[in-house]
Amino acid sequence: MNRKIFFAILASILANLPSLGQSGGVDSLEQLLETRLEPARKQEVLNELAFSYLRIDAGEAARIARQAMELAKQRSDYEALGEAANTLAQVFLSTNKLDSAHLVIDPVLPQLEQQGLTEAAATLNMTRGAAFFRASDLPNAAACFERSARLYVETGSSKEEGALLNLGTVLMGSEELGRAEPIFQKLVKSEVPVNRFNALINLGNIYGFRGELRQSVQYFGEALDLGRKSGFNVATVQLNLGISYEKMGDYDRAISYYQEAFAAYSKLEARREMAKVLYNLGYLYAEQGASGRALKEIEKAEALLDAGNLQEWLELYTAKHEILQRKGDYRVAYSALQKAYAYRDSLFSVERAQAVDEIETRYQTEKTALENQNLQQENELQAVRNRNQRRWLASVVAGLVVLAFLAALLFYQRQKLRLANRRLAEQNAREELLNRELRHRIKNNLGLANSLMRMQVRRLAHPEARQALQEAESRLAAMSMLHRRLNQGPHAGITIGIRDYLEELAFHLKQAFDGAGISPEIEVQSPEMQVDAEAAMRIGLIVNELATNSFKHAFKTQPSPLIKIVFTSLDNGQYQLTYRDNGSGLPAEFQLGRQESMGLRLIDTLVKQLDGSMELSGKEDGLHFDLRLQAPAA
Repeated sequence: MNRKIFFAILASILANLPSLGQSGGVDSLEQLLETRLEPARKQEVLNELAFSYLRIDAGEAARIARQAMELAKQRSDYEALGEAANTLAQVFLSTNKLDSAHLVIDPVLPQLEQQGLTEAAATLNMTRGAAFFRASDLPNAAACFERSARLYVETGSSKEEGALLNLGTVLMGSEELGRAEPIFQKLVKSEVPVNRFNALINLGNIYGFRGELRQSVQYFGEALDLGRKSGFNVATVQLNLGISYEKMGDYDRAISYYQEAFAAYSKLEARREMAKVLYNLGYLYAEQGASGRALKEIEKAEALLDAGNLQEWLELYTAKHEILQRKGDYRVAYSALQKAYAYRDSLFSVERAQAVDEIETRYQTEKTALENQNLQQENELQAVRNRNQRRWLASVVAGLVVLAFLAALLFYQRQKLRLANRRLAEQNAREELLNRELRHRIKNNLGLANSLMRMQVRRLAHPEARQALQEAESRLAAMSMLHRRLNQGPHAGITIGIRDYLEELAFHLKQAFDGAGISPEIEVQSPEMQVDAEAAMRIGLIVNELATNSFKHAFKTQPSPLIKIVFTSLDNGQYQLTYRDNGSGLPAEFQLGRQESMGLRLIDTLVKQLDGSMELSGKEDGLHFDLRLQAPAA
């Protein structure tokens, strides 16, 4: 994604987590705990005290929450157990110990549901969803928030809106805008101002993603009015309005909103957000040809950045390189590009180290849990032996021999199985890490190559060279989209959802055509299905070549250009891709086998690689292309 995509306001997942406890005075609660209390009252005080320490001292909050959990287990008080588990899990979330949070939540959640404690289960599901969200596991996070919302509805709780807000936010992060929009449309009618405010902002972002800028500006404007009336922080809304008006070409309004956003962020001392505003101002001035002024804004942003945030420095030097290149200072621009490369490589090294640490932490956590489980089993076995010894002294010798033999056999088998499982887990973790590194590097390199090619297109003056490079950039963009999607979903690296991929490709093509003065309508029809990644890449390139051909030749006299792309599954295990446009059609003398066009030769090659068959025809009603193929599906 380039920086012109709207600054999405992801609702704070942790801010929407309902807490079961009530915050009280720490000193008074500790004094009360020192007195003699009935078990039920002591349970209440422990839970309140753990919650009170949650934002003050994470270590003390964790210690007290564990005490509360142990007491709740002894008393079989499942509601208190859920409350203490929720507090302890939130402590682990605040310290980014995500695996520890899951180890607390996972055993308790089924017990709450079995006991019919629906609202407590909904609350713990919210915290579980937050843990998945923090780990960038968006599908599981969405599932947790969706279940939490359903459980809140069953209890008639008003907390349903918080769960829906989190669900819509996660769906936006997964680019499932069609599922997210009705959720926010529902929340726009909420009686709670903060929920209505966040819903309006997210709707503005959704329409911004789709390129419907006037509708986007309308929602942002409503959010701005509501935020000012309610006393909310509206800096992000002002930033989004600035980006919207810049894309619409209204630079005066864009600058005004950027300046308002910068002033609001300055009052909050939000240095990172202040830098984002300055980036946008820099790009705007560069687009107006004021490269010197643009460079000053980027240099002001540089003074705000945290030295340890590699991602922000990468963004800064990328922006600096582009602005210096527009200014014509190629030597300094090249130096900025080298620094951007250095920060990119450093960021990748840090991400790789974090992934290795995460695997090691998960392994050590599971190892400790397994050892504790074995110790508990050994203690239970010893208790059985002692009881049998007191009751049946005469048979103790024979019983111990049998038990010792069985224990030794079981221990040997368990050790053997544990060793095999550990080796397999370590091997799988290493392979997954290497695959993730490879896909990540391919995605980054494709994105970088795509950006460099776009910059080169802007510098070319020769029309034919510019057109050839634009076509190559469009093919590269199709492959870049596919590789980015390969890192998402449960089938990461193997298959992709063909409908979402074709819709994103169509959006990219429409933006490219809009930029050239043609505004075609592109319709995509396809069921939700997973298709082999290699086949999907070739299908995307075929669609890209056909659309480029329509753009170059078919719409010169068409006032309302239209492209239809249909991907369907056939009964015989095959798939069909249908492409239609309403352009001028093919020339009467056209013969596929005698064409020297690189695009048509590429289409013919891709069809053969898919073991498919195609039909290409074009009369006065436009181009008709039908492809049948045998694409592996998940």
